[in-house]
Amino acid sequence: MRRPKNLPDIVLVLLMNKNQKQSQLYQISDLIDWTPIRHVLEEMYNNKRENGDRPNSNVILILILQQWYGLSDSEVERQISDRISFMVFLGFPDPVPDSRAIWLFRNRMETAKNDKLIWRELQRQLDARGYTGSVGR
Repeated sequence: MRRPKNLPDIVLVLLMNKNQKQSQLYQISDLIDWTPIRHVLEEMYNNKRENGDRPNSNVILILILQQWYGLSDSEVERQISDRISFMVFLGFPDPVPDSRAIWLFRNRMETAKNDKLIWRELQRQLDARGYTGSVGR
């Protein structure tokens, strides 16, 4: 999990530490080895320039939130700005990807046929660590 960048973020983390053991969200990100997943995601993008069109690594986490909570693209965008637990889980993204960016990312992942591969890898890792639940479609 990324470190908070400023005082409001630090306050949010301190508030969330009280309930950390009760939420799976705080544990999931630390359970996953994101290296193989990032590698698959990076292969979907041709532009390798520093300012190029590449995925925000938080978007895959947003898709996980959508799956777990049954949220649409626009609703997950709103919830990320509203829920402390979502902000912490995503590492305090700034800016928060909007609903169109989420849709475009999902569409690109499906077009590249990487969606099932990524969901299987995430599920495999969680199963190996004894986590019960489904992360993907």
